[in-house]
Amino acid sequence: MRTALFLGIAVLTGCAREDGEKLARVGRRAGETLRDAAPARTPFGDLRPEATPSDRVRVRLRTDAALADQPIQVVEGPEGLHLRGRVATREQADWAVKLARATVGVTRVVNEIAVGL
Repeated sequence: MRTALFLGIAVLTGCAREDGEKLARVGRRAGETLRDAAPARTPFGDLRPEATPSDRVRVRLRTDAALADQPIQVVEGPEGLHLRGRVATREQADWAVKLARATVGVTRVVNEIAVGL
């Protein structure tokens, strides 16, 4: 069996079907092992399906370069997620709302962020 790398794809030549099946099993097992060893929390909460949408939004706001030092609170309410706090510019407020709306599980965002110092 020979292996060649072509445009980032491993190409196997001269191998039997069983070799390919073994390689596929090894790849699946490696993926499962990596997934099991991954941290329980990621910036987007992808590996924590039980995380609430408000938790996901908090993490996104805390890890965003433009908003990390801004005191924005995320509160769940019957109307949706409420974003509260104060930011320096309108762009930061708009960006916080955009991040919240783009977060998995968020259905409605109520913007209560004040602008100005």
